[in-house]
Amino acid sequence: MPSHPVPVRLLSLSALLLSLSALALPARAANVVELFTSHGCSSCPPADAVLEQLIKEDPDLVALEFHVDYWNDLVHGADGSWVDPFSKREYTDRQRLYEARRLKGRTGVYTPQVVVNGYYATIGSHGNSIRTALARAKATESSIEFEAPADTTVGLQASVSNVSDEVADLVAVEFDKKRTTLITAGENRDLEITNHNIVRSMKTVASLAPGTSQVFKGNQLTLNKPTDDTGCALLLQLRGSGQILAAENCR
Repeated sequence: MPSHPVPVRLLSLSALLLSLSALALPARAANVVELFTSHGCSSCPPADAVLEQLIKEDPDLVALEFHVDYWNDLVHGADGSWVDPFSKREYTDRQRLYEARRLKGRTGVYTPQVVVNGYYATIGSHGNSIRTALARAKATESSIEFEAPADTTVGLQASVSNVSDEVADLVAVEFDKKRTTLITAGENRDLEITNHNIVRSMKTVASLAPGTSQVFKGNQLTLNKPTDDTGCALLLQLRGSGQILAAENCR
């Protein structure tokens, strides 16, 4: 009997294992851009234009626009002051917390500021700097994956995995995809400004211990399904450093 059939079969099995390995989903970076902005800031509209372009370039990018409130009381001569209708103190607090965590890049509390993946800060209108930071983001095994629930009445369902050695918070965010506002006072008086992915609510819904995974369903996520006008996302963010391990737009 020829001696070659066994080696041939072993080679075929080896090739099969290699092909299955190639099909495994690779780890990927979170790729989150947080823009801290305000209608009262004359330097901010160009930053929103950059954010719009980034969204067009990468539909999977989790792009979030946080309107801070510290411009609301500033008076600009005869033009007066403008209260940004999308601003909230909690968004200012989020920016200040980033500053306390000593980010890399151009730190400080200013507008327009972009924070990439919770660890690198740059000027929000500097598109090339933002793209460079996104390209350098390190892949992580932690993940968020939206799934189709077996029970269609439960709404959204997501599987979340914290493959790290630190506690991570699961943050649920809802946003308006696009809004246009006529500014009638302040630095941007008489300008019509269009904003994108404006955060309207943000809530920490759970925390995951190191090396744990969990499936979250329906009300556990406190999120509404996305529509033509609204969207949502989940962020898995280290409680200590603020680095974002994983993020995903709602599906």
